[in-house]
Amino acid sequence: MHEGMETPILSCSSDGWTTALLDDVRSLMDATQLWEAELLCRQAIVEIEGCFGEQTLAGIEARMLLAELRFQDGDLSEAQALLQQATGLLTRLPDQGPVVCRLRVQALGRQGLICVLAGNPEEGLPLLRQALLRARRQLGPTDAEVRCCLNALAFASRRMGRLGLAASQLREALRCATGAPPAQVALLHRNLACLELERGRPERGEPHARAAIVLLQHSESATASVQLLLARLVRRRDAAEAERLLREALPALEEAERQEACRLMADLLAQQEDLAQAGANRWRAEAA
Repeated sequence: MHEGMETPILSCSSDGWTTALLDDVRSLMDATQLWEAELLCRQAIVEIEGCFGEQTLAGIEARMLLAELRFQDGDLSEAQALLQQATGLLTRLPDQGPVVCRLRVQALGRQGLICVLAGNPEEGLPLLRQALLRARRQLGPTDAEVRCCLNALAFASRRMGRLGLAASQLREALRCATGAPPAQVALLHRNLACLELERGRPERGEPHARAAIVLLQHSESATASVQLLLARLVRRRDAAEAERLLREALPALEEAERQEACRLMADLLAQQEDLAQAGANRWRAEAA
């Protein structure tokens, strides 16, 4: 997944076999069996629309799941086309209740985010703002979709170099995160910590990185990536803590972050005039 993005939570149809079919797709997605999930999802669209036609909630949900799969595979063009189809079909459904409203918010938000990722923020921002407005009016100011829209807007603002606006959007998302799952709140704190580091204000990012670690520990989620971030934030203020964090995080980091951690460790050791160990860590970073 791209930074700052979460897989949308799609509602289930009330029809038994269509619900089971879409649940099977989601289970394959959760197991990262994406190719199998896509095959089943395409089959589901054919079967559902063959039985009920295009204007059914289950068929629209299947299109949105397929859009998410194509998005994760990097095919932004097909993902965008599927989301546009879903949005058009949702507007024509006779029942415009909360489930349909949520799906419309998700579809609009994903379309906007894809535009930003494709290098068209001017086209994407209005869609993201429309999604946020709908979420607030129709789902409530503390709904998860509001947080998701604000996080996406912050991502777009950051892409456009509007870092102050991005920070304010993330803070607003945190203010309406009361009662949210710890891992979701941790994501917002992590994103804000990254942003403050980018703005050259590590002292403001540090509390958010620490909050993210506590929340991730509470939800029994991995903390290594945020420990690396915290090490970057505190390295000038407390080199010893930065080194401890890096040593704890290093075994659990993925390749790119492991290389970054080794380079940072080398810099810290060099500052302590431990040049031999610094050279070893630089070699590890280059060879990883």
